[in-house]
Amino acid sequence: MVLILRLEIIHCQKDFVIQEPVVQTEHEGQSVTLKCRYETAFSAYMFWYRQKPGQSLEFLARADTEGTDYVVKEYQSRVSIKLHKNNKTCPLSLTGALVEDAAVYHCALRPTATCRHTSPYKNSISL
Repeated sequence: MVLILRLEIIHCQKDFVIQEPVVQTEHEGQSVTLKCRYETAFSAYMFWYRQKPGQSLEFLARADTEGTDYVVKEYQSRVSIKLHKNNKTCPLSLTGALVEDAAVYHCALRPTATCRHTSPYKNSISL
């Protein structure tokens, strides 16, 4: 009896975002820029959300590598977003920070994965 084992190796490049600094303290009335850096092999679609204590996520804005920026109507006078392809960043700027703006802010990248298959490895075992 011959047993043939076939192993396919799959390499995936994963996308990620990094927000720095982790904690940012500002004074009321100041302008605030929240930084987000991303890595992806595809076109980037970036999203910003915020979450106030005890509440669900609230969508604020999005931007993509095609140059399309969108800010929720309620925040258009105080919030701006811009995706910079050259240094892979997507900061969110907030003018005239209010006490009500205190929250956890989340930067997100539309999920993607790049996978490629390598030549299969075959192992024959004779029994």
